Amino acid sequence: MKRRRWLAMAMAVVMTASSIPAGTFTAFAAEEEVWLDSADIDQQEEAIVEDNILAEEASYGGDLLFAEDLLLEDETDSDFFEEGILQDDSAVFEDGFSEDNFDEEDIEPEFDMEITDDVLEDGFLPEAEDAEETIDELDGMVEEETSPEEEEASVEDDIIAEPEEDIGDLEEAAAVDRMALDFSAAQVLQIGVPVAVEISEPGERILFSFTPEEDGTYVFRSSDIESGDPMGYLYDGDGNELIEVDDYGLQGMNFWIIYDLEEGETYYLEASENGEDDPASYMVSVIKRDLTLPESSYSFSVSPGETLTLTAVATASTNLTYRWYRDSYYFETFSTEAEITITPEKSSYWFCEVSDETGDSLTISYDVKIDNAFDARAAGADEDNPHFLSQTVAPGTEVILQVEAEAANGGFTYQWYDNWNLMDGEENASLTVTADVNGYYICRVEDAYGNIREVYFDIYIENEFDAWAVGADEEDPD
Repeated sequence: MKRRRWLAMAMAVVMTASSIPAGTFTAFAAEEEVWLDSADIDQQEEAIVEDNILAEEASYGGDLLFAEDLLLEDETDSDFFEEGILQDDSAVFEDGFSEDNFDEEDIEPEFDMEITDDVLEDGFLPEAEDAEETIDELDGMVEEETSPEEEEASVEDDIIAEPEEDIGDLEEAAAVDRMALDFSAAQVLQIGVPVAVEISEPGERILFSFTPEEDGTYVFRSSDIESGDPMGYLYDGDGNELIEVDDYGLQGMNFWIIYDLEEGETYYLEASENGEDDPASYMVSVIKRDLTLPESSYSFSVSPGETLTLTAVATASTNLTYRWYRDSYYFETFSTEAEITITPEKSSYWFCEVSDETGDSLTISYDVKIDNAFDARAAGADEDNPHFLSQTVAPGTEVILQVEAEAANGGFTYQWYDNWNLMDGEENASLTVTADVNGYYICRVEDAYGNIREVYFDIYIENEFDAWAVGADEEDPD
């Protein structure tokens, strides 16, 4: 005679009973429910085997649910145990449990159930109003567990917290260490005078002092590295750190500290090795950023074929470098000296970019014109304003715009624009237009040496147009 007993996870059902409506799970009514703590397992094992009750370890806190009239069906859908006989002929317990197959860890809890109204009526699950009381009872039987999410968050917090504490300790130790620096032993720095730094002991720091004679921007820098990775710190007169710099831009491994200093105040430079334990050998110096230009632009006029020398005039506390280029040819260098001599073939703009050792740079411009006695005017314009002509015409009138040009050495080119929009193909000294609307035209004239003149034409259409307010006085119709 076969007896079937069904095992359900009572904990999962009870925990969801208060919030999940009937009809969600399916289960069979049980005659009795017995809850045991893990500590009672050994005492109840014999009774469990004799009554053919399967013990299953729950996934919540290790508690076990035993239902006297519930039988767990084999997941492989094989024949059920009957009268203590197992199909694989392995040794069995007297009431049908295999010693080999009985393994609490291998038993999977079954949640494929549906709560029905019949189940609630038969008393298998507590009524909704009793759910809180039942859950409170379970709280006393189930050990408190930490969810995987909480455990993972706790681990992440521990991982993050530890290095922050370590970094804080290191920064505090470094601050205390630097407060112990003996600034009274600092060597005096003079503007533009390099001083050697030799670091042979781990953590060794060399101190320098500097007192500016005037306000301004100064640069403390390392250079001429023979070994090591220079590191620089700047302190005020009270020993407070102002800034620290390791590698600076295009200066490779050198540090550059650029800072605004006040006249008469003493500042301290700490030169050290970034590798802490490595030796280092390099130079340090302080320079002032004070590049100035007496003039930033110049104009010159030369005759055709004449030679001209351009000179860049600039002052600074440091050495200067120069780079000459022309017009829009910024990336084409014509000279790196303070002067350049040219024989211009056309009128042009020349530029010299001057830089000091602090990285500061200024540009000087030179407008070089070739004197060709060149001029261009609008035909019919007033002598007082020869480069502009305004005309009023009737609608549809054909208008001829004419430019007159002259120069010592002839040869001109023309280009016309309609309100600064290039008019393709219009490259003659005159332009014919039909006055359909008001218009504004420009003619750009260039001589053989690149000199340029622009002539302007304004066309206004007279249409006897007026407008006034209805009912207004005749004397003031607007």
